[in-house]
Amino acid sequence: GVLLGELVTGQRLNDGSGRTPSGHVSAENEPGVLPAAPAATRRQLRGDLDNIVLKSIAEEPERRYASAGALADDIGRLLDRRPVAAHPPSTWYRTRKFIARHQGGVAVTLLFATGVLAALGLALWQAGVARHSAARADAMRDFMISAFSKAEPGSPRSGPPSITDVVEQAIVKARADSALDAGVRTELVADLGSVLSAQGRIKPAREVLQWNYDRALADFGAGARETLQAGHPLAAALILDGDFDTARTLIDRLLTPVPRDDRLGAALLFDSALIATKRHALQRARADGEAGLAKARSTGDAETLDQALSEYGNVELEVGNNDGAIAAWTELLALRERRFGAEHVAVAATHADLSRALRRSRKLDQAEREVRAALAIDAATLPPEHWRRSNHLNALMMVQLDRRDYRAALESAKETLRIDRTIYTDDDHPERANDLNSVGMLYALVEDFPSAVAPLRDALRHMEAKFGAEDYQAAWVRANYGVVLAHSGEIAAGEAEITHAISTFEHLAEPDLDEEAATWEKLARVRLERQDAAGALPAIDRIDALLAKIGTPGAYWDGRAGALRGTALLQRGDAAGALAVLEPASAALVRSAKPDAVLRVEIPLLQANAARALGRTGEADAFARVGRAALGGLANPPSRVLALAKPFETVPASAP
Repeated sequence: GVLLGELVTGQRLNDGSGRTPSGHVSAENEPGVLPAAPAATRRQLRGDLDNIVLKSIAEEPERRYASAGALADDIGRLLDRRPVAAHPPSTWYRTRKFIARHQGGVAVTLLFATGVLAALGLALWQAGVARHSAARADAMRDFMISAFSKAEPGSPRSGPPSITDVVEQAIVKARADSALDAGVRTELVADLGSVLSAQGRIKPAREVLQWNYDRALADFGAGARETLQAGHPLAAALILDGDFDTARTLIDRLLTPVPRDDRLGAALLFDSALIATKRHALQRARADGEAGLAKARSTGDAETLDQALSEYGNVELEVGNNDGAIAAWTELLALRERRFGAEHVAVAATHADLSRALRRSRKLDQAEREVRAALAIDAATLPPEHWRRSNHLNALMMVQLDRRDYRAALESAKETLRIDRTIYTDDDHPERANDLNSVGMLYALVEDFPSAVAPLRDALRHMEAKFGAEDYQAAWVRANYGVVLAHSGEIAAGEAEITHAISTFEHLAEPDLDEEAATWEKLARVRLERQDAAGALPAIDRIDALLAKIGTPGAYWDGRAGALRGTALLQRGDAAGALAVLEPASAALVRSAKPDAVLRVEIPLLQANAARALGRTGEADAFARVGRAALGGLANPPSRVLALAKPFETVPASAP
């Protein structure tokens, strides 16, 4: 039924919309896909062919044909101009069919005779449509039956063939079958390669999809629809494999010019936006994402809009528009629940995506509910070692991290790493490097710095091997590695890694001033940790200069630079200077839309220590009470904050 619908309309119809095949035909269909002009095709499909296809692809099993034989019988009835079982019971319908079969013996008025001739013409045209599509349908049917039969084991083995076994054998057959129609082959290999990629077989999928694209390019030419259809899954596989430069070159070629087909155009624009986010080209990411979503909405197709909303949410999140991501994924969740039901892998993926956006908006309770809903669906539908479960565990880890539940987050990160080591066999796969970075930084957050060194060293090695030493992602991991090296006693080596990361950020084509400032903060903290205030102050000066360039820094920076400078001045014995910079830092924190939990403890305790150094005991105790009250609600406080609180252990905390 799906094949028949595609053959007569040029598109997949199993989108759950309930529209008739004739309702899917529009003036935007590509030339040559339909058996006639769109308006003519629409007229000829209305009626029995509409009903036969809808009955074949009905969502409820009881509404579909009971067997292939029943469908074949109805097709035979259609060709013989007899009533079809797919049509609702109707006396008028059966009368029309009888007249169509026995027109010579029926005396009717001229008007009715004209109606009979029109009905007969319709039936004959429908038969012509079916005959026109038979060769392509037979080719697909024969290929799939042959591919599945070849999956039967030729020798004893432990169990039935896996999905990848069947897909890989089907790909081999499609590539070798010289009699297979070139267009059918391109479509089949693109779909089969995408399935292989979705099963985590990235390298084999990439090789197959590259072959398919090269073959389509030779068979159809650069701008042909078949070539673009082959290029899209290849670009997706290249991105999954972390080969962003090759993916960018391919997508730019496919988008020159942007395809007239809005579905393909939208898919390729989102490929482009995804590559842009990976290369930190955020302006292009947003422009391509918005253009892709507009094209997807213009199609009126649920499946196209589904994919577009998923990708658009990712783009919005990467460019820092959390509200835009939440809106896109909330719309997508409702769409997918209507299409697939509540317990489906696509619904789980949307719950997890929504969790990420909610977490970045500090809506942690909602974020945790969404990601646990995703993991519950995973448990019901997926094997334990599946890339989707790995992704969703990573989303849970991020929520736990924001809750400062570092031990639980570390366990989630370790399980994610275990799964990804099973799935992604290449040492330099980006997912494995990201997992190693997460494990290392969580060890650092519980201040087990020696345990953090090895995973961060391995993460940096993988990032350098994959992207190069001066890549944005390599610099981000390098800065983290430098911090744990310095805290583990290798001070010179650690500071060298951090300053190397700073240099990389400074020379990016599209500098990230916020990340550059955060890396200077890492260097300042490392120096303050060993009481090197003289070395920390120049780093703090660089932070202030970068924040001034940003103009309106994010809430992360509210009070932060002042706390760093106050710490350095206090270490130098300038308690009065420390109080002077801590007062505006405290005020900035009070005004903050998202005040940092650690700074809410650290700043008043720094003020307490500065006032105490000046002999202002009453003022010191007042500050200490505020800081100790905030400390009581802080999970896993860093040791530097506990050290600031220690002189005031006998001072009671003020009421929150």
